Amino acid sequence: MGFFSKTRGAVRASLIAFGAAALAAVSMAQPRPTVDPARMQVTPFGKPGEVRPMQRATGRVTWSQIDTTSKFPQIARMVTAKGVKPSNPSVLFQPSLTLEEIRQRQSRAAQQESVELGSASGAFNLLMDSKFPGIGFNGSFPPDTHMAVGPTHIVQIVNTMVAFYNKKNGKLEYLQPLSASGFLPRAGDFAFDPRVVYDYDTNQFVICVLDVDFNNNKSYYHLAISDDSNPNGNWMIAKVDNITNDSGNRPRWGDYPTLTTSPDSWVCTFNAFPFANGNVSAVLFMIRKTDHELFVADLGGFSVSLAKKYLAGPGTPVGVMLGFPFLFGGVVPVDPTCEMVGLRDDVDPPTLTFDSVSFPVFVWQAEGAQTGGFMIDTIGDRMMDVSRTGDFLQFAFTCNNGIDADGYDSSSLDEPAPRQTKVRWGELRLNSWPAANNPTLRQAGDVKSTMGNGRSFLMPAISRNSQGSIAIVLTDASENGTPKVAAVGRKDTDPLGQMGTPQVFASSPNFTIANATDLTSRWGDYAGIGVDPSAADSFWASHEVFSNASLRWGTEIFKFRVKSSTVAIRNVLSVTPIFGNLVSGNAASFNALGDSDQYVLNSGVQTNRGNYAGYEAVIPTNGLVDGGRLDLSFSASIEGVSAFVYAKNDLTGNFDLLSSIRAKTTPTAFQRVFTTAEIAKYRAGGTGNMTIRVVLLNTIPRRGGVPDAFDFSTDFGQLTINEL
Repeated sequence: MGFFSKTRGAVRASLIAFGAAALAAVSMAQPRPTVDPARMQVTPFGKPGEVRPMQRATGRVTWSQIDTTSKFPQIARMVTAKGVKPSNPSVLFQPSLTLEEIRQRQSRAAQQESVELGSASGAFNLLMDSKFPGIGFNGSFPPDTHMAVGPTHIVQIVNTMVAFYNKKNGKLEYLQPLSASGFLPRAGDFAFDPRVVYDYDTNQFVICVLDVDFNNNKSYYHLAISDDSNPNGNWMIAKVDNITNDSGNRPRWGDYPTLTTSPDSWVCTFNAFPFANGNVSAVLFMIRKTDHELFVADLGGFSVSLAKKYLAGPGTPVGVMLGFPFLFGGVVPVDPTCEMVGLRDDVDPPTLTFDSVSFPVFVWQAEGAQTGGFMIDTIGDRMMDVSRTGDFLQFAFTCNNGIDADGYDSSSLDEPAPRQTKVRWGELRLNSWPAANNPTLRQAGDVKSTMGNGRSFLMPAISRNSQGSIAIVLTDASENGTPKVAAVGRKDTDPLGQMGTPQVFASSPNFTIANATDLTSRWGDYAGIGVDPSAADSFWASHEVFSNASLRWGTEIFKFRVKSSTVAIRNVLSVTPIFGNLVSGNAASFNALGDSDQYVLNSGVQTNRGNYAGYEAVIPTNGLVDGGRLDLSFSASIEGVSAFVYAKNDLTGNFDLLSSIRAKTTPTAFQRVFTTAEIAKYRAGGTGNMTIRVVLLNTIPRRGGVPDAFDFSTDFGQLTINEL
């Protein structure tokens, strides 16, 4: 079927208007082609159960080698003048179905377990371990931030630069342009849309960069592969001719790549656009690892996103395309689908198998998201990001925050909330597909605002670690504020479809572009996320922020994890007086706040020092994974008494001062939060117990004399573990 834009049935051209201040700083490398949406056609996507062989392509691949350590200087100048990358014409894909095929699909979906949309849990369940700045503004719009994580390094890539960072300290070790003078010796003058993944099967970084010559109708992609898990050093780079012809034998160039690996191949997909007029479709290129043979297939459809692979071992490449909801014949509602293609790259020739999985209906977002008085593009016409870990596949995309209308009518599919977006995510169980069985939907949910405050979420990247935790990095935008980098996550044991509350990890400076409510800024066009191969519970992510009101961008890289622990209370195990005399109470007196059972000491005189009262309390920390919070409530019987709270450092054997405060005659609350790393030194090596010392004193007055005695009463004391 042709392009589809809800009730209007037409292709929407992306809005790429910019403020004058932003455009003044950049220049175009080449003129971009003008594609008439009314004359573009889309090739049909494969139907469920269809199997197609891939075609062998010869004479298209040439290889070269570089050594990144030979480049001087290793860190190049940041700013270039590449300008705006090609626009993203929008295509809303509808599967080409007969009424009988629709009925069969609905019958099959009804036989599967019903999946309801989940929502936010209200819990802040992410812990940030580290953060550092990524690549900054270099003259290109948009940045197309992407990243991959290895055992010791992070490779970040943007339009139009590549950087290597040391994971341990965030040190920038290498920064070069994606050009003939930098990382890609055979690049033309318009390389763009970079992607990078880490190949868990071979422990190598893999980079894909597009390269188009619009003056001469040439299109390539560069595939760069490091020689090991350290990106510093040797890389093999293939330059691949990715021109494909449509059914009318008209040449097309590649746009918006996705990239994945398997034990047997390196795989890329592109959107193939005509240099003039012609058919649009997604195409797939596969290079076999053993003999470097190239295979090519026209998938049909539009914007097939390959699932990044996060575990070593078996796993055929899988791509997912977004099938939009529509009305068949203006009468029969057809819900959205994950249109899927599985690549059997372990057979010769490789084959493609197609399938389709329905999921809950959503509303397309056409206008973008409002932020800071202007608009940022959402690219809401495609599957934004897909990943897989073992037999589980995750997907995420941007859509409208309006009411999801299951009851379509002939004039509208939705009740939209203009210029406000949410992120729809889901997870499929592959069930060994495409080798056997069929994929099924396991869960789905939304990351959205329910407060009616104009807050939007967009431009997501998603991944799942080997523990089953899922994390999404995304843009958090508000009509009254500038974009932020946020993330959400869930444990595998959380209710299906449920995510935690979005947490902000980086912000743009606050500014507003006056009188520019229709201005749409290129944003994204995607984000980066990865699972740390050397820390199974950790994710790394990278996304874009604005650095100033001229729409110059910056990027942030951060490491975080989803809490897998359970919040629990640890009460005082034992208590021993160290100053003064015990009046009443024991360890159990610390358990409840506001009761009559208190632990009370009467102060005693310390020669030449004053009146002292104090104790040491031992608290168990068993089950502690994610830090803890110490709470105390105590009082003195007179004014003017100072309080000191200590914790015993197991590394030094000394007591470290946590805080000094003025004790009151009414209950004095003390609270101290410990990070996981910090609290580790306060846990005894043999038992894991934590020893707290609390001392109150009334010192000798400067004028001399005997300080007043006092009672020291503790009403409450406990450690809450895993509440960070």
